[in-house]
Amino acid sequence: MSCCFLRVEAILSANPARTSCLFLQGVFIACHFEDCSDEESLKMEHGLGMEGTLRYAQSDRNNAQSDRNNAQSDRNNAQSDRNVWKADHRTRPLKNGLKSFASGKYGRLTLIAGIIVVADQITKAIVLSKMALYQSISVVPGFFSLTHIHNPGGAFGFLAQQNATLRIGVFIFASAVAIVLIFIFYRQIPKTHPILSAGLALIFGGALGNLIDRLRFGKVVDFFDFYVGRMHWPAFNVADSAITVGVAIFLAHLVFGKLPE
Repeated sequence: MSCCFLRVEAILSANPARTSCLFLQGVFIACHFEDCSDEESLKMEHGLGMEGTLRYAQSDRNNAQSDRNNAQSDRNNAQSDRNVWKADHRTRPLKNGLKSFASGKYGRLTLIAGIIVVADQITKAIVLSKMALYQSISVVPGFFSLTHIHNPGGAFGFLAQQNATLRIGVFIFASAVAIVLIFIFYRQIPKTHPILSAGLALIFGGALGNLIDRLRFGKVVDFFDFYVGRMHWPAFNVADSAITVGVAIFLAHLVFGKLPE
């Protein structure tokens, strides 16, 4: 650039007239070049500015959309939390009631008696479907067999020879009264006597199991047959076993003075 200015200065010194003309032309060319340069620069700056503005606007739109998505997600989470709270609020009394019932003595009565009734009815159904009446299957030879027997009477064949209608009516009435009395006595047992309440629950479940038989068949299905030689203990079932264990627990509390005041 400095070389160019030196050559121009030499020409100007040699010929003043031509110098003035060249000077004017040089100024015009320089101004024109400067204008073009400025114009191109403005065009480039203007182009870059528009592109940057467009990119910035697109970025703003993306950020705004992201904010809207986050806000919607927050609203959905809040709604989900409200739904969970409402469901828990509605079911909490029921859950607390069931928990209190299951942990209390009535829950124990329902559980124990329910197990006895279900086990009793399942075993009787199996005997009825798989074994003919009076069929016997030896389990422990000379001591224990499974024998399908129907007992129309009470324990040990009590009233077995009486009129069928009278016998069925008496036993259904006696079983219902016994169940009601057991339940009333059970209500009076404090929580400090869980074994005694369990014994009464066994009696309650056994009485229900045999009552179901009398209502269905007018008689009780027995199948446990213990014997020694020709001497047989009266056949019994799961319900009879539960009643026997429950009575034994009650008598133990009675003998040892463990009954509640």
